Parts: sequence; C-alpha cells; structure tokens
Amino acid sequence: MKQCLIELDDNKNSKELERLLKTYVDELLELCRVCDITPERMKLASGCYECRRTGLRVECSGDVELEYHTCDWDSVSDDLHQGNLTPCGPLMDITLISGEPNAVHLPHFLCLGGGNVEDAVRVLRVEDSVVSFEKCVLTRSHAKLLDNKFSAKGLVMRIRNQKVHCKTLIYQTIKTHLTLHVYLIPDDKHMRKTVKEEECGSTIITKPGPVRSLRLNNWFTLNMLTKGMKSKRRSEITPEELPLMRKLNYFEIFIKSPKEEFSLQLEKRSSDFVWKVTIRKGERSVQEILLKCLEDLKSEDLKVFTWYLTEGDPECKIPKSKLENKTPCEIVSCGIDKYQEDGAGRVFLRILKKMNQNNLAAELQKKLQSMKALICNRMNKETELL
Repeated sequence: MKQCLIELDDNKNSKELERLLKTYVDELLELCRVCDITPERMKLASGCYECRRTGLRVECSGDVELEYHTCDWDSVSDDLHQGNLTPCGPLMDITLISGEPNAVHLPHFLCLGGGNVEDAVRVLRVEDSVVSFEKCVLTRSHAKLLDNKFSAKGLVMRIRNQKVHCKTLIYQTIKTHLTLHVYLIPDDKHMRKTVKEEECGSTIITKPGPVRSLRLNNWFTLNMLTKGMKSKRRSEITPEELPLMRKLNYFEIFIKSPKEEFSLQLEKRSSDFVWKVTIRKGERSVQEILLKCLEDLKSEDLKVFTWYLTEGDPECKIPKSKLENKTPCEIVSCGIDKYQEDGAGRVFLRILKKMNQNNLAAELQKKLQSMKALICNRMNKETELL
C-alpha cells in the first residue's frame, strides 16, 4: 500500500500547497482504485453457498467464516504483460477467519466449448507481493481451487482471443435528448457493478444479452434501425467500433426526437450480427417523462418548483445547495437519486398540484400510469410464456 506524507511549511506559497494537496488526493484515489477495500464476510453452516455480489462459491460441511473483497487487476499488470496473460474473472483476496471449507470456486466468464481450454488456464496467486500459478478444475461458470491456502487469487489464460460469455448493458442518461450508453463486456459481476457505479443517475434498460459466446479482442459495430427502414443509421452512434475486452468502453447513441421504436444491432467486422434488440417507446425511462415535464415549465415556475423540493414541501428534504442554479436534467437526476423513480414521480406530481399546474400534473400522471400499465402488461405476457 502506498503512503503519502505531506509536511506543510508556513513559508510555502498557496500554489505549492495546492500542488501538495492534489498529490495527496491523487494518492488517496489510487488507494481506493487498487481494490474494493470494503470486505464481504460469509458466516456459513454446512451447505453450498454463492455470493450474489461477486459470484464466489463455497462448499462446507461445518461452520466456516470467510472474509473477501475484489481487487483491481492493475495491481499485477506487469506480471500479466510479461506472461502474456489475460484475466478471465475477478481477482479476489480471500481470508479464512475460522473453520475449513471443503471447496472454494472462483467465477469466470470463459466459454469451455470447442477446445481444451483448461490447459491454458491457471489460478494466479499473489502472496507477499510474489506471484505464482496453480492448476484448477473448470466448470461452466466457476473454477474449483485445488489449494485452499488463501490470498489474492484470480483466473488467467494464455489464449488472447478465447470465446467468452458476454453481457450487453443499456443505460439511458439524464439529458435533454434521448442518449443511450451501450456496453459490451464479459459476463463478470464485478464489471457489471463497476458499470452501474459509473452510470449513477442513469436508468438501465433491461434486455437479453448475446445468445452465443464472442471472442475477446474482436471488433464490433453497433447499428440503429428504425421501424419501416431497412437502412442502418450510424450518424447518431459513436465510436464507429469497439473491441470486446475487459475495459469499460461503450457506444453512445444520440437521438434528438425519438417518435417510434427502433432496434439496436451489434455486428462483427464480417457483418455477421450477433445481437439485436428493440427499444420501444414505452421502455424509455421515468427520467425522460419527468425531464419533459420540467422543460414545459417557464423559468420562474421552475424556480418555484425547485423551492418546493428544498423548502416548500415538508416531505421533501433535498438540501438547497444541491439544487441551486441547476438545469432540469440535474434536478431530475437529484430527485431520482433521493426518492428512486416511483418516489420521484409522486413527489413531482404533488408539487405540480400545489403550484396549480393542473394541466401539466394531469399529463404527467397519465404518462406515469401508462408506463406502469405497459410494464405490468409486458411482465404478465412474459409470465405466461414461462
């Protein structure tokens, strides 16, 4: 772990002090980045268990207590580069508190079909800054550790273009026009958690991911097809292409005035499409509805609305400093962060009624009820198919 010591001198000028403080903050951020230092703890009786947040599995026939957290692979980047190794799951630091587990299984995202992958996969172990490698037994989604001496461990492979199981994540951002971020990542719970943190304030649009596995380091393009049009539209999507890798890159889709449903299609460079979903108008988020509502308010009315959120409504407890001189996008984001989507809709509706904005309140209520009915109807249809 790094240490950063600052010795302050009264004779140093303000610029030097600012430079030292920036260095100190950068070092603190680096410490936070190196690993997820908030540990999880399992207190287990006899049985088989899996951590929902990390995917770690533990089998035991008696009482066992473990402590563990996910580390950043960058801490061993030199070793990965020198060995031409690619991580294929999270790097997890595991500490045994008490008891003895029968088996511990680390999660991975490898596709095991079509080749003897096991020979190219090893468990990378970090102990006292020394890196070593161990064999393991692979199953579809996990690797059984053969050595229960615990430290930081994670799966690596020497195949650079191995097929992996993937996820596509679609987030709608809080912006005046419809803006989507589409991620293509390996099926790694820690990566999904990181994306969720990066997209704080955005709303996820849940869609199924690719049905088949895809190769790491292959390049893909994302196209948008509107209803009734066969041609592909690329002008609203950046960048033009992205590789599948363990780096969090995304396609950004910008649509100024979406009036109909549209499809997203992911293709390889060979024009072989590997994933296609439809984004329907009713699937756009509560944020979009609330944002449109605030944009219909005059500037003076928006100030009154903000006052209700901070002071005028006893049920609203948003600090004034958070909403001062904020745009409608930022007000919506702050409201959803505070009350979640359903709660924000109710709060906005109540304030509009207090402001005697009855027409706008009625329109908002109608849109929220329509979205809720659409979601319930879709869930019922999905249940009937099960």
